Formats: sequence, structure tokens, C-alpha cells
Amino acid sequence: MKKLIVILLTGWLLLIGCQPHDHEHEQSATETEVPAIAITQWTEKMEIFMEYETAFVGNEIKFIIHLTTMADFQPVREGKVFLNFKSSSGSNISIEKDELLREGIFTPVKIFETAGDYQFSIRYQGDKASESFSIGNFSVYQTLADIPASEEEDAGEEISYLKEQQWKTSFATEVAQVRPIKSSVGVVGEVRVRPASYAEIVSPVEGIISIAEAKRLVKPGQKISIGQTMAVIVPPLVAQNSWAKIYLDYEQSKAEYERAQRLKDRAAISDRDFEQAKRNYEINKAGFSNYFDSDGSSLRFDSKNNQFLITAPISGIVSDVSILPGQKIDRHQKLFSIVDSDMVWLKLDVFAEHAKNLTDISGASINIPGNDKKINLDSDDIKLISRGEMIDPQKRTLILWLEAKNYDRKFLIGQTFSAQIYTNPEQNMLTVPLSAVYDDNSKKVIFIHSSGESFEKRELETGPIHQDYISILKGVSTGERVVSLGGYQVKLASISEEIGHPHAH
Repeated sequence: MKKLIVILLTGWLLLIGCQPHDHEHEQSATETEVPAIAITQWTEKMEIFMEYETAFVGNEIKFIIHLTTMADFQPVREGKVFLNFKSSSGSNISIEKDELLREGIFTPVKIFETAGDYQFSIRYQGDKASESFSIGNFSVYQTLADIPASEEEDAGEEISYLKEQQWKTSFATEVAQVRPIKSSVGVVGEVRVRPASYAEIVSPVEGIISIAEAKRLVKPGQKISIGQTMAVIVPPLVAQNSWAKIYLDYEQSKAEYERAQRLKDRAAISDRDFEQAKRNYEINKAGFSNYFDSDGSSLRFDSKNNQFLITAPISGIVSDVSILPGQKIDRHQKLFSIVDSDMVWLKLDVFAEHAKNLTDISGASINIPGNDKKINLDSDDIKLISRGEMIDPQKRTLILWLEAKNYDRKFLIGQTFSAQIYTNPEQNMLTVPLSAVYDDNSKKVIFIHSSGESFEKRELETGPIHQDYISILKGVSTGERVVSLGGYQVKLASISEEIGHPHAH
């Protein structure tokens, strides 16, 4: 007998513990339930979600007002609310509440003494924001019995996700609207250096990297300009076929040619000897200029200090330094690498069936692994360099080369990426943020924010993607509000309800 009593008592306690809780005290089972009203409105600045019981004379009505700022989808944390009820005769009933029940929630109360219809409006005033809401018709009945029976609405597969939950997580919504969308083709690719923007500097001469001029030796990552000194080379005393011989041959032939010119002016030299001196000078000058004086050379001679300067042939960033002060170097030894990444080349692998669609490229949206933000390029930012003429037999792809502007150095040479390449023409289509669409058992789904704490999961048919938006062919209507951030938490809430743990409010 005792065992039976314990079992019954335990079951009763479990039953009590499993009952849903509410914001307010529960009514007794004998009380008649007053129909409840829920209102949700969105403006550019704020969202109001309000719950209250249908009003009748003499009954205290508590308005549970949730206020969210749309800039950050966070609850208001200060301020006051003003409720106004305007009758058909023009008289006003006003309520002011300047104390929050808790973050985001005001609970003003009112007992109405006269039955009738009113125009209901609410105004919020805070230090950081203010907003007005026109709620519409508000009816006060004479007695509870006069309140018409409310029709039960089919909520369908409604998901409950409370304001208190929304405020504590990363959450945002956005309205589905028509935007210009371009057709796109998905590709994968790699960032390559533009040939004209890369230079490897090798030493034209042998010598030693100057220790005395070590401060002029550039560092990796340093920004340099064309013609800027990168290193100083001290020549060896004797070097066959080196810069020293070239320099000495040039200086000697120059002196002999100048002497021959003076002798020719006095008719003291034969034409044959003069032409020989001139030819020797021009040959040695060409060799000297090829090393030291031509515009494309990275070597300059400092005759005052008897040393040579390695200079930058292009402007850019020093990507590699292969030498140290005091190091002996040989002719043709690599010294530096310079890259100018203001412009880069993008090597794209396009699947064969899509290659024919990429004849007129009007933009791209590029996703770099590990980078949350996409790189969006307009038609002015990219240019088609070339397209392959042969399909790779293994990958079944065609190679496409684009030249792209590298704003803020977001592209790094050697990076791989995925991308949407846009093609003309442009068309207006209903869109939602790409972040609002989820995969659910191989189906694309989205969560509609139907009212303050109610959501609906819908299956989608989608179309082209343009930058951060995806076009919707079926499943969402223009003007509906979708969850653009925090949809995964809404999905978890729906799973919780499916296994029998609904959220009570």
C-alpha cells in the first residue's frame, strides 16, 4: 500500500513539474479564459511585439510590450512608453510607463471604465531611439460575456522562439524584396601574379654585399618605388669578365675615342684609326649601358664611392630577400623578388557545360576560404584576358584568365577560391540574403518571422546568386520577413518542439 502511494505521489509531482510556465500567474481552472491579442509591427528603427487580454469594463489589462531596436536586434534598456486611446468623440485616455520589467519589456496596466472603440497608438521615447506605432482599433466591452468568441487560427507548423532567446543570441531578420540579379556560373580558381607586376632581381656582377651600406638593404614586406636602391655591391679588386673589366674597358675606350676626336680636329690621325677608336668605344659603351645605364637595368654605378647599386626595376612590395650584409655573391645569383599586387590574375576552372555562358562577364563574387566576407567585383574591376580552347579531359573544365583589381590587398598570390561569375543580362527577381537559406535533408529551407515570437519553416526553390543574395523562385513572397542571422537556433527550437518540449511563454 505504501509503495502504491509513493508511486502515485511521484507521478503527481512529475505531472506538475511538466506543466508549461507563463510570464504571469496562471488562472484557476474555474476562471473563464479571456481571449488574448498579440500584435507585431516592424518599422525601420524598431520592432514592437505586444500581448494583452481583450478589454472589458472594470477588468485590469496588462500590456506586455517587447521593444527591439532594428539596428542591432537588441532589447531597449531604458526609456519610457506612452499609450494613447482616442475615442470617436475625440477624448483621450493616456498611460505612461517609465520602468522596465526587465530588458526590452514594459508592462503598463489600465482599468477601463467605459465601453467603446478607440484608436490605439504607442510611442516609445529613449536616449538612443524613439518611435511611434499605430496599433489600430481597440475595443472595450461592457462585460466578459459580451466579448465575441475568437476563431481558432490554424497555426500550422509554427515554431516558437521567444524574444528573450532572440535577444541573447546573434539574431537578425530582413525583408524579402526584388533586386536586380545577374545570371551566374560557379567556378573554382587560383590567384596568380600578373607577369608585368613581378620581378626577380639577379646580380649582373660578382662582388660583396656592402656592410657599410647595410641600412640600404631592403627587408621583406617593404614597399619600394621603381629606381629605389635595394642593396649596395662592393666590387672585387680583380674579376675577369666581370663588371670591373666592363667598366675599365668602357673608360679606356672612351678616353681613346676622345683623344682620337682631338687628333682628327688637327688632322693628326688617319680615318681608319679614328673609325677603329670610335667603334671600340661604341661597343664598350653598349656593354656598359646594358649593365649600368639602361632603363631596364637593376644596376647603377656609383663612381664617387666605387660601388654598384642594385635598384628596383618596378614598384611594389619586396616579397623575398636572398642575401645578407657581407655575403659574397656571384653573377646571375638571385637577390630579390618584387611583386606589385595592385592587379592580379585569376585562373578559373569552368565546367565545360558552363563555358559557353561566359562570353560577357559583368562581375564576380569571390569567396576566399577563412574569409567571412566575400570579395565583390564589378565590371570595371575585372577584365577577360583569355579563355582556353581545349577542355581538360580529366577535370572536364576550361581555363579562363581574368585580370582583377586587388582592393586593400585582399587577394594573396597563390590563394585558391570559389566564385560566382556574373553574366549579362540583368533581371529583377525576388531575393533573400544568402545567409537565410539552409540545407535540411538535401532540401533548401528558410525561416519566416511571421510575428514577434512565431516562425515558420518553408522549403524553397532558388535561382541565381548575386553577391550576398539568392533569388527565390518559390517559397517566399515579397515583403515577408526572413531570418538572416540565427536561423540555426530557430531550427534547434523547431527540433525541440518536434520531440515534445515546446516553449511556453
